Amino acid sequence: FGVSRTIVRHALVRLENQGLIVTRRNRGAFVAEPTKEEAQHIFAVRRCLENEVIRILCLGIPESGYDRLEAHVRSEQSVKGKDGPVSIRLAGEFHTLLADLTGNEVLARYVSEVVLRCSLIMSLYARSHSSDCAVDEHFQIIEAIRNGDAQRAIDIMEHHLGAVAGRA
Repeated sequence: FGVSRTIVRHALVRLENQGLIVTRRNRGAFVAEPTKEEAQHIFAVRRCLENEVIRILCLGIPESGYDRLEAHVRSEQSVKGKDGPVSIRLAGEFHTLLADLTGNEVLARYVSEVVLRCSLIMSLYARSHSSDCAVDEHFQIIEAIRNGDAQRAIDIMEHHLGAVAGRA
């Protein structure tokens, strides 16, 4: 790619800090392979973080936030039925966007890291990725937030993330 080894090393350190790769001395870098127990812990933390995201957004969301969320879900619809890496990436980006809209940079950073790790888990272990239910549930989450119905949004999110974890 025409970059120096220093840049590559920095990128690998960052990926390792995010739990996406493991490095082995004198052997190289390898894609991380979380255990079943670690995956369960990651999904549990994700549920807690995303419930907080929902609570914050139901208290107030920038008006442009709805347009951004709906535009993103429309991009998810464009790959509906074409399961695979693009669909997994877009589904994860929806959750990252929700966290970004809270205005809480620390929360957004943690959600981003956990979503990346969940995406890795899905890529490695998931039986399948259903973009159909993800898109529908994402629209339902947006609508519940718009209505200020935190409990409904959390219930949809819990079901949604439970289904994702189940497939993994």
